[in-house]
Amino acid sequence: MNTKIKSLAVSLIVALLLLGGALLVQAQSATRYVSSVSGSDSSACAMPSAPCRTIQYAVDQAASGDAIHIAAAELSLMPPFSATARYTGGGDNVIALDKALHLRGGYLYAPATGIWAPGIVPAEVDGEGVRRPLHISGVTATLELLTFVNGSAAQGGNVYAEDA
Repeated sequence: MNTKIKSLAVSLIVALLLLGGALLVQAQSATRYVSSVSGSDSSACAMPSAPCRTIQYAVDQAASGDAIHIAAAELSLMPPFSATARYTGGGDNVIALDKALHLRGGYLYAPATGIWAPGIVPAEVDGEGVRRPLHISGVTATLELLTFVNGSAAQGGNVYAEDA
């Protein structure tokens, strides 16, 4: 009888460990990549070598908890050796954020190698004088190395956070 209880206990522990591992895998976040210079809004943006073109498209593809790496510039082996990334959009906002995401700009992206390196120059999100660069609604988001410029809106010209 004691052997059966020990065997049952071991089986239960193994099952809980396996279940816990499965839950841990589900809880992992994904990383999305964005470059306005060479990206394309036609994939999941999850491959470093296939970034999105717009931040909003990456936000739409992402789930809460995901990270979005945003290029400030692209590097090339041919002249010109670099191109500055600038993010614009349509509608009322360049970025409408309603998910808890981590947006980090400032990356240097080398399309020839697919390498993303953290930089120190912020990525520019430009409202072009006709829209708000960032609207956050109902979530807490993490923003790093992003600069918001040329915004225009009735409330929060460059950044508007409501219920955040």
